[in-house]
Amino acid sequence: MKPAINYLLITVLCFGTLKGFSQEELGFVNSNYAGVNSLFINPSSNVDSKIFIDVHFIGADAFVHNNLAYSPKPDYSPLTGNFPTLLINEKQQNKRGFAKLDLIGPSVAVSWDRHSFGLFTRFRTYMDARMTRSLFTLAIKKFDYSSFNGKNFNEKASANTVSWFETGLSYGYMFKYSGDETIDIGINIKRLIGYNSSSITLSQFDFIYNKKKDLFVNEVDGGYRFVEPAWGVGKGWGVDLGVNYQKKLEGITDYRPNTIAGGCKHIDYKFKIGLSFLDIGAFKVKKNALLQEFSYDAQPFKFDSSRTKTFSDVDKLIKTTLTNNNIQQTTGTSYWALLPFALSAQFDYNFENNFYLNFTTVNSIKITYQTKRIDVIAITPRYERKRFEIAVPVSLVDYRYPQVGLAFRFGNYFIIGSDRIDSLFGKIRDVYGADLYFHIKMAFFRKCKSAKKRYKTGPRPNCPAYS
Repeated sequence: MKPAINYLLITVLCFGTLKGFSQEELGFVNSNYAGVNSLFINPSSNVDSKIFIDVHFIGADAFVHNNLAYSPKPDYSPLTGNFPTLLINEKQQNKRGFAKLDLIGPSVAVSWDRHSFGLFTRFRTYMDARMTRSLFTLAIKKFDYSSFNGKNFNEKASANTVSWFETGLSYGYMFKYSGDETIDIGINIKRLIGYNSSSITLSQFDFIYNKKKDLFVNEVDGGYRFVEPAWGVGKGWGVDLGVNYQKKLEGITDYRPNTIAGGCKHIDYKFKIGLSFLDIGAFKVKKNALLQEFSYDAQPFKFDSSRTKTFSDVDKLIKTTLTNNNIQQTTGTSYWALLPFALSAQFDYNFENNFYLNFTTVNSIKITYQTKRIDVIAITPRYERKRFEIAVPVSLVDYRYPQVGLAFRFGNYFIIGSDRIDSLFGKIRDVYGADLYFHIKMAFFRKCKSAKKRYKTGPRPNCPAYS
């Protein structure tokens, strides 16, 4: 039991030492100029886009949040390269940590007529860890804490990580168009190549703390799944599904966006409502995989962290030390690594003066041994023009930790933002997380002059330029 706790603590503390800085790119992903990036929050979002063809070259999106380790203000400042030693938050509260890294490679999205098409490449990593307060206190005290002598505890803990490369195809369609309303539907189909998937779970850990590094376990249930990180440890499939309802500012009879036949005209919405299911899928880990599930009771334990330097040490020690007759074990060499499922809802309101207000929520769907996506709810005002955009997302991470972000789009070439802008300065409050994203891309618009040949012998249609 002891090695599992040691490994869990190490995993949790890794969150606090990450020097990466997004969560869901709340300042950009809902923009009418997001193109490829809009597919990642709702695969129907690129239908009826203001951009005809969006070409994405490279981008990165990184996020870390926890409530156990922090950089104290005002010493922390990434802008000046000052990273002080992390401090441990010893407040009596359950501990949790989340991290994400999303590298987006060459990708393209097309919005044409009542259809949208997309092709994208990404490498993604998610991590999450949770530990109840008393177990965390014992862990940071290295199981030497006299205040707990003779006390009985029933604790829980888990740590999970999953990494994979995906190549995706996207399709969207304007399913309904009548009056001044449209309904768009979309799907992303993703081929997954696994790189890593490891997890450890203590669903119940009932024990008496006798004295220094000496426990008597009444009952424990848990297990772990582990594979050495490597390209192609497993393969699988995933999908995203989405739908968007739009209330347009005018009638849409014969509306054909981004086509010459449609008169080069884009009709904006008064508001739109979206719903999407994200990352439904898994890949099967088969190469060098270890799977262990256990349940046992009535056994004493003494702790020696020097014997568990790697997860292989953990596996070996558990197999050689768990000899009690009351132990039940299940072992294996393959398992399914689930993606971090989520349900997302979006609402976007147009004030008709280049100002928009967006509401987005992302809600994780958690299954045992699955890496949990962080929950978030956000309100984002933004000012949006063809060549410039600024957004200020205000959000609650894990539904409880407030943060304010800032994002910019310069032309249609460079996007940079953070959903947690104070993490770049460290002067406002102690820093428990960080967040940063950027993208380099190029957008192409359907131009009105393309209609010249078609209307050589008569007047050309009215083709207002995009605002």
